[in-house]
Amino acid sequence: MKNRSKVIHIALFVVLMASGVACAFGIDEQTGDKGYFWYEVNRNSTKEEEKKPPIQATKEPRQKQIREKKDFEIDWKAVWNMHPDQFQNLLNKTEKRAVQYPNKKQYMRDYIKLKFVAQKRASDFQIAYGRARKEMPLLDYSVRRAPNSLASRLEVDQRRQNRQKVVPKMRENMGLFFFFSTGCRYCEEQKEILSHFVEKWEWRQLKSINIDQHPELRKKYQVEIVPDLWVVGKVEGEIREARLGAGLLNLGEIERGLTQLYFRWFEGKHYERPNMTKELKSPKDYILQKSESRRDQ
Repeated sequence: MKNRSKVIHIALFVVLMASGVACAFGIDEQTGDKGYFWYEVNRNSTKEEEKKPPIQATKEPRQKQIREKKDFEIDWKAVWNMHPDQFQNLLNKTEKRAVQYPNKKQYMRDYIKLKFVAQKRASDFQIAYGRARKEMPLLDYSVRRAPNSLASRLEVDQRRQNRQKVVPKMRENMGLFFFFSTGCRYCEEQKEILSHFVEKWEWRQLKSINIDQHPELRKKYQVEIVPDLWVVGKVEGEIREARLGAGLLNLGEIERGLTQLYFRWFEGKHYERPNMTKELKSPKDYILQKSESRRDQ
């Protein structure tokens, strides 16, 4: 009996040991996973992977080279009344073809002929535009500033009157900042022009600033080239600053710059050249009247 019981105990011990090893290593009979042996490939997964078809690499489509058709027909009867956008497109294609194949006489001749058509159509438009503009002189800027000697002289007189009105007012509360550097030949010439300006207009405030000695002012006013001329002053209690111009300025340019700033700062409008005509009607009212008359028709 004792021997039989020992045999039974030994058999139970072996069974328990076998089950313990299986649990320790996580053997799963259904899935085939092996616990600690995680680095081994799953048997079932390998079978599934074998069943899957191999992934084929997709080929990227090759970029098609853009080529203009060099052989295209031109309807020479239609080009005279062709829509401007369509005509411009045809002209560009013809030009590109002539540039790409300059030794092809026919391509070059087509471009020359089409260029002539473009110039003729532009000339016809300019003639029609000039004829229509004469019918509406109120909307024609060239009439206000007629290019003849009498109108030019009158315009110069009007500008002189504006300067005589503007510059004395600005010298009361405005000053000029003149930026220069040592060894600048153009700065020396600018100094002579400014001295003449101060003497002519009795200008009170002119400060010359050497950018080599005052780099902080050069940075503040963003001086990149010299000579550089700025106007600084108070407008309705507010400090205003503006560059009159960089580079060498003559006397007339300084005076014109001050005149433009005066109209912008003190009158709230941009300076415009004086008109050589007297308007009997507002251009805006004229345009509205014409558009209303067309609606009635």
